[in-house]
Amino acid sequence: MGSGDFGIEPTAVEQAAGELTGYGDRMEAAGRLLQVTGAAPPKALPGGLAAKALAVAATTMSRSVAGEGAATCATAGSLRTFVATVCTAETEAATDLEGAAS
Repeated sequence: MGSGDFGIEPTAVEQAAGELTGYGDRMEAAGRLLQVTGAAPPKALPGGLAAKALAVAATTMSRSVAGEGAATCATAGSLRTFVATVCTAETEAATDLEGAAS
C-alpha cells in the first residue's frame, strides 16, 4: 500500500474499516434480534394494547438499529475504496515519474 500521505497510514485505515464493519454487523444483528425479542406478544398482556404499542416500538427501534449498522458498514466500505484509490493513484504516479525519468 501507499506511504501514508498526510500522516495517515493505509493499514490504519484498513484496520479502522474492519472495526467499523464488525460494529456495523453487530448493530444489524442486534436490530434483527430486537424485532423478535423486543416485546411480548399482544395476547400476553390484558387488553393487548400496551403490548401492541411495544411491538410497534420494537419494530421501529429494530429498523433504526439495523439501519445504523448498515450505514456503518457502508462507511467502512467507502473508507476501503478511498484508501485503494489513493494507493493506486500513488503507485501510478510513481510509475509515470519513473517512465518520464527514463
